[in-house]
Amino acid sequence: MKSKSWMKFAWELGAVPEVPASVPFGLRLQVVTSEEEPDLFEVLAKSAGLDSSLINAGRGLQRYFSEEAPRLWRGKQRRSLAVCHGERIIAGTVYLLKEDEPAHLVSGPCVLSEYRNRGIGAWLLHYSLYDLQTQGLKKVFGVCKQHSILEKYIYPKFGGAGVSCESFSVD
Repeated sequence: MKSKSWMKFAWELGAVPEVPASVPFGLRLQVVTSEEEPDLFEVLAKSAGLDSSLINAGRGLQRYFSEEAPRLWRGKQRRSLAVCHGERIIAGTVYLLKEDEPAHLVSGPCVLSEYRNRGIGAWLLHYSLYDLQTQGLKKVFGVCKQHSILEKYIYPKFGGAGVSCESFSVD
């Protein structure tokens, strides 16, 4: 899937503050096992498909998360996290743990629409950046659509600096 309207963000991890110990709002954070990843990928796909800022890319991103991502990420050193409300996964993220990846935050924080505007996405980004810092990474990258919620409100947090990325491809 190619697009000319992507942004590539970079974070210097030395300045990332320590993440609060608890998930906000009484939610639960869990590391997702490979057996549980299809459930997480379904939430990531739903989140992308219901995002109005991804109107032209939503279907492609849904297909990416449900079909292509599991194949592309197989064998890569990664961490998959889910934020749960009870037993229901309501948000999640997947990020790669090796220094030399072109984009570490491969999904970015994805939150189901009915749970947005509560700071969950920002908290999940903060946790991801802090975890990558504890893994020894110094600088990480993430890619998102221009004019998306990620570009406008989430990725600029914690020192994220974005530049237009016209040749980005997820395949």
